[in-house]
Amino acid sequence: MQRFDLLVDAVKILNDKGYEYKLYMVGSCISKIKADYPWLHKEGFQENLDKYFKQCSMYIHPADFDSCPVTVFEAMASGLIPIITKNVGESDILDDNGLECLILENNQPEIIAEKILEIGDHDEQWKKNISLHCREISSEYNKESQSKEFKRVFNELIKKI
Repeated sequence: MQRFDLLVDAVKILNDKGYEYKLYMVGSCISKIKADYPWLHKEGFQENLDKYFKQCSMYIHPADFDSCPVTVFEAMASGLIPIITKNVGESDILDDNGLECLILENNQPEIIAEKILEIGDHDEQWKKNISLHCREISSEYNKESQSKEFKRVFNELIKKI
């Protein structure tokens, strides 16, 4: 379960403390969100995400479990800094690349809010470096490279039979 409701709760915590965060929710995730706040933008399905990638600096995926959502790679490729739970498939990739600071231990709203502040408090150069590193990582996970990797592993399996 993706638990975007917990993300709404986390941003509410921050804004109730005087911060001015906006939350853009794009896609089918909005169907489960009943809350309505001036800072909450429930956009629904969009053909083109460029507008949102330009307005945002972070992509947060607070799932209980999600094997390897392509949205995380798309966000990384666009330059957004991902914040994901340890139960999202890309957490191993981030960890292997020295980006464990972007992994949430759990998806409780207070923990998400703390991580948003922690990442947001870094200076612009740090955020730029993280963004560039995420772009590099995501470029390794494209259709061509993953098709080659699948064929390689498949051929290895066939040889063992």
